[in-house]
Amino acid sequence: MPAIIAYVFDPREFMDSEHELEPAMEFVNKRFAYDGFEVAISRGKVKVRDIEGGAVKFSLPFGDTSNDAHEFIDEQIEKSEQKIRDGDYDGAITNARSLLEGIMRDIEIEIDPNAPKKYDGDMVKLYKRVQKLLNLEPGRSDIETPLKQVLSGLNSVISGIAALRNRMSDAHARTYKPSKHHAVLVVNSAKTMANFLYDTKEYQAVRESKNKELRCFFR
Repeated sequence: MPAIIAYVFDPREFMDSEHELEPAMEFVNKRFAYDGFEVAISRGKVKVRDIEGGAVKFSLPFGDTSNDAHEFIDEQIEKSEQKIRDGDYDGAITNARSLLEGIMRDIEIEIDPNAPKKYDGDMVKLYKRVQKLLNLEPGRSDIETPLKQVLSGLNSVISGIAALRNRMSDAHARTYKPSKHHAVLVVNSAKTMANFLYDTKEYQAVRESKNKELRCFFR
């Protein structure tokens, strides 16, 4: 079926024709959407994309913003999802890493006035700094063992994404070619972590605000 669709919607078939490609694709996509698919043109080729894929949803809490960092994060989310649909699994993993780096860097700069002015590219070290700023260190004595295990698992997610990207990098000997399910796992893991980090930051900001109000009240 995908081969038939690719043939029918081949842009070359619409050359010197009274029929237009875009309206035809729009007509079909309205119906394909019910089954979670769409027809798209990518680099001159027709593709049938899975528009569901069990993706984790991530919405930035900024609303409309002109902040460059926030726009960069939005861009990485969109690119990682699009590249999975396009079959560019290496690129999706790269953008997933960039998403996490952008988010953690944004949090660090917002919370820590003494944050490094430049990011050195070490995502593991960056996460350790953000982890400390958000009180997410697994070694804390005031949290239950199961939660400590979950927090330790986040360390593994960061280390895994960082190492995976390095193995695919052009600057290293290529030792790994990801498949779709690997790319989906990495992208969804990155978005899940992004949600958690932002939710934690917001929770602690609200708690600190309430504590300040109480301190002022009892003075």
